[in-house]
Amino acid sequence: MLEASRVYGFKKDGELVTLFVDSVRRKGEYWLEVKGPDGEAQISDKVYSWDDAVGLLEGQDWTRYEMANMDFSFTDSILEAKGRKKTKAKSKRFNAQQRVLEILKRLQRNETIEMENSIKVFGISRTMIQRDIKAINEFFAHSNKEVEYVRGKKGYELSAKGDYFTIDDALFVLIFLYGSRALNKEEMKGLSDKIIDLFSKSEQIKLREFFQSYLFHYHPVQEQNLFELFYMCFQAISQKRILKFAYTNNAGQTNIREVVPLTISYHDRKFYLIARRRGYEDGNPSLWQMDRIEDCKITNQKFSLSSSDANVGEFLQQAFFMHSGDLQKVRLRVKESNLPYLKRQFPLASIAPTTNSEWFEVRLEVRGLAGINLWVLQQGQYVEVIEPKELREKVKEDISQMYQIYFEPANVK
Repeated sequence: MLEASRVYGFKKDGELVTLFVDSVRRKGEYWLEVKGPDGEAQISDKVYSWDDAVGLLEGQDWTRYEMANMDFSFTDSILEAKGRKKTKAKSKRFNAQQRVLEILKRLQRNETIEMENSIKVFGISRTMIQRDIKAINEFFAHSNKEVEYVRGKKGYELSAKGDYFTIDDALFVLIFLYGSRALNKEEMKGLSDKIIDLFSKSEQIKLREFFQSYLFHYHPVQEQNLFELFYMCFQAISQKRILKFAYTNNAGQTNIREVVPLTISYHDRKFYLIARRRGYEDGNPSLWQMDRIEDCKITNQKFSLSSSDANVGEFLQQAFFMHSGDLQKVRLRVKESNLPYLKRQFPLASIAPTTNSEWFEVRLEVRGLAGINLWVLQQGQYVEVIEPKELREKVKEDISQMYQIYFEPANVK
């Protein structure tokens, strides 16, 4: 049996690919083991250099696999090996048009067109490279993009103003999406790949290394495919058409609903369709958890929006914890230490000092009382409900029931 002292593992679609390195015998032997879902393993031929081992990995499209862990020097070693391989490769001949297109393609992958390297690769003069860059800039003349010389990198890069999607943007979006856990794993990985593929090969490898653990340990809160449903709801809203779908509520009951769609929102790891039920257009909007929607269809029936529907953003500010209902005025006493938590949840709240420097009076408006009731209970002794009386009594009732659970003798054996 082969003995290995170092292992790199990758997983995809139930298949495990492992690179083994036998350094115990100091022979520098490398091989791949591919193990299928049935446990059967196939072992590749041995190779005897790191550069050839990188070739084995490239044959498995390793950058798209999930990785449980990785040596941080691993990707750098791969890039170095690929660089040596590229240097040894025979130079490709380009005519003028092919050369400009090749430079443009590399710029759009966010690669730096290094002057000295380009002279060697394309076999032309510095002046010709500058002419090619000028031609590309003429192509971008009526856009927000421009090719600029970066002195620190001794080469040209594509820059843009306004709507250019950068690695900074990619990091922000992907960290948020992985943290939300709102998409199933298939859609999360697909979206992550699309975003990462916008960048150069070296940047792709770095981004995949950064997010490898995020993906490997990703556990979504639901398993439904949502992208197609998102687009269908967007189309219905844009075309002002009624949506029809089957919806399963908290009690497990499924009913057919026809709704006037207003917008899509996100809260606490879930996406929601905000819509008015057909026949109840004068009532408050309802919030439909999107992973509970099935068999959604856009009907041919058109609708028109009311003036209140135009303020759906304001409605979402008031629909705390995704609870709907009539608009309610609430007055609280909040301890100073909890004001940061209050401002995070209620950005429009009015806050005023009281005669007691430790406490503040807070006034806010919410849709219904169920959401604010949950929040007050979370804050414990640091928040007191003053008004409305209905909310104060509900909080007292919930506290009483909690007391019975924790302080009365429990029937637990």
